[in-house]
Amino acid sequence: MRKLRPAPLCRSWLFLEGANEVVLQHAAASGADVLIHELEDFTPPALRPKARRLAADLYAAWRDQGVVVAVRVNPLDQDGMDDLAAVMRGRPDIVALPKVAEPHHVVRLDEAVTRFERDYGIAEGSTALLPNIEFARGLVQTGAIAVVSRRTMAA
Repeated sequence: MRKLRPAPLCRSWLFLEGANEVVLQHAAASGADVLIHELEDFTPPALRPKARRLAADLYAAWRDQGVVVAVRVNPLDQDGMDDLAAVMRGRPDIVALPKVAEPHHVVRLDEAVTRFERDYGIAEGSTALLPNIEFARGLVQTGAIAVVSRRTMAA
């Protein structure tokens, strides 16, 4: 299993348009510590299938260039499960989930990621989680959100 740099040592996190192949191919040259394949806000719904298809080869290329590979999927009650089914084949180091407002959002993500790790032959527990807290309801529950999964590396 590849050892990730601790989150405090990953100083630069670059969010990238999910379906923009030119931007994605040149991202590793940016010098960012973490490259984030953004499937939510940066990728219009019509382009998400294309973005998902790019994931496996893209993540391998980024990993070969020594960066931490992350993906931000859509909320699981929207396109997130479709995102996960595709991107987990690429073995991302980190899966970020937007709009986390309750601990159960992270529990559901952990369960889904675990299922895809098993299905795709990935070492169980090797994918870190990054809940993105964007609402006041989540902010007041940050402590509970941060500790509900052993996979959570930061919030």
